[in-house]
Amino acid sequence: MAEQVYASAKPNHNPPQALNGGGGGGQPSFPPTKGQTYGATLPAYRPQPRKPPPRRRRRRGCCCSCCLWLTLIVVALVFLAAIAAGVFYLIYHPRRPTFEVGGLRLAAFNVSAAGHITSRLDLNVTARNPNSKIAYLYDAASVSVFSGGVDIGDGSFPAFVQHGKNTTLLAATLSAGAQTLASTAASDLRKKTSLQLEIDVDTKVGVKIGGLKTKRMGIHVRCVGIDVGVPKGKAAAPVSSPNADCKWVLSPKHFKFPLPITLTMIHMGFSGVVAFFLVRVFKVVAPVKMTFQIYSTCVIPISAFFASSLWFGNTAYLHISVAFIQMLKALMPVATFLMAVTCGTDKLRCDVFLNMVLVSVGVAISSYGEINFNVIGTAYQVTGIFAEALRLVLTQVLLQKKGLTLNPVTSLYYIAPCSFLFLFVPWYVLEKPGMEISQIQFNFWIFFSNALCALALNFSIFLVIGRTGAVTIRVAGVLKDWILIALSTIIFPESTITGLNIIGYAIALCGVVMYNYLKVRDVRASNQLPTESIPERATKEWKLDKKSDLYSDSSNNGRNIASDAGITASDSFSVDEEAPLLQASRVPGLKST
Repeated sequence: MAEQVYASAKPNHNPPQALNGGGGGGQPSFPPTKGQTYGATLPAYRPQPRKPPPRRRRRRGCCCSCCLWLTLIVVALVFLAAIAAGVFYLIYHPRRPTFEVGGLRLAAFNVSAAGHITSRLDLNVTARNPNSKIAYLYDAASVSVFSGGVDIGDGSFPAFVQHGKNTTLLAATLSAGAQTLASTAASDLRKKTSLQLEIDVDTKVGVKIGGLKTKRMGIHVRCVGIDVGVPKGKAAAPVSSPNADCKWVLSPKHFKFPLPITLTMIHMGFSGVVAFFLVRVFKVVAPVKMTFQIYSTCVIPISAFFASSLWFGNTAYLHISVAFIQMLKALMPVATFLMAVTCGTDKLRCDVFLNMVLVSVGVAISSYGEINFNVIGTAYQVTGIFAEALRLVLTQVLLQKKGLTLNPVTSLYYIAPCSFLFLFVPWYVLEKPGMEISQIQFNFWIFFSNALCALALNFSIFLVIGRTGAVTIRVAGVLKDWILIALSTIIFPESTITGLNIIGYAIALCGVVMYNYLKVRDVRASNQLPTESIPERATKEWKLDKKSDLYSDSSNNGRNIASDAGITASDSFSVDEEAPLLQASRVPGLKST
């Protein structure tokens, strides 16, 4: 039987006209429609090999790698410096030089009715070098003697070289300068039979180790607690031998930069410039989608409180010691908890509240035991702590609710310039009028290294948050506080720690550890899912995948179902490469194949 052939279309009674001006009887420029045959053998389906999807550019990976390498370089340099310092300590066993007042006599002292001071003091200071392989090179030193804040004598010591295991006796005669006192201060000095003196010595000293000489740095020596009798009539007062120990620090005369806002602005400006080059010039990471509304409602408030915390925190160093500042920083959990409860991001719980009370009591005991307690410095530090706590709460409330996430570079790119502008206002009002260029010792390498450390600190904080867990961060914070307190007592003599300081800080630390434990437990409990919900979630996602396959089959009309399902599955599980260093809260289910 012959095979029937059916035309797929009716004959066209209006043949197409020829193109390009051709004749009417010409052939069409396209082939006619082919007929379809029923019962013909179709070729077997051979699925084509699926091409792998194009790999997205790992922007966040480049950003993290850059930040990680920068942090690793700084850490490696610090580690090598620590090794070199350890080897140097084992070989030379260096010790600080010591000073003490061997003898002091107030030969003449008179305050006239007009308030002019006439005085002459004979001063002997003993300098000792306890090292056997290290020599000290001293420049000429200026000496000033004060009593109740009044300068009653000035003089100088000559320059000298002090070799190993050497004791040098320095002698000088001091006299009062041309100054006029107020009537009340002059009357008080005339009535006194003995004076309590403070001696300040400023000089520069270099270190010589074998044939190597270091650059000379300024030191400031202060001797306190010295009582001397006032001479009566023409008889001079007897020589006093107080043997008062003197402490020395880096001289504020040679390293004087009491401008915390200016220093913070340098940090913010340097961080903003580096972030700009990484984002706009080198294109290590792309900027996020930032609108004016998000910038005005999120970035600006966070930058304002960030600038405030840096301003108040750095200003506190002018009034209180480094060790006491670290003890006050134990109040950070208390401030964060109070701000979170006030803003509604956390609930008032009894166990957490008792921990906050314990921390507050410990800080109060530590403050009561502080020798050099200063109300202004403490107020600055506490204000900075609460500003930092409010910044953290605002970051959680504003950024997370709007879905905006920032990585280390983009956070500095948006926040650092805005913080710089917020710091410019108090700088222009408070520090700019009092800045005298002649009194500021500006060293480029010191400020550059300082700004570089601040930048590495900002990067390391974000990297630690993204690469480690909550337990590591909180344990590292406690360890950091202990290291800073120990180093401050060694480097800065004014950072004296009493027994009451240690007891109070230990109590506060116990409260901080318990608070960290509770927060870590809550985070783990919130991240864990019930075991019986995993199969149900997998089944639901499998059904969703099947529905998506059916919808794609009905909409594409002629495409292959298997290849279409593969594309749908790969698109549904795509990962945003611009996501920051935050862990995803969604747990992906099982993907059907």
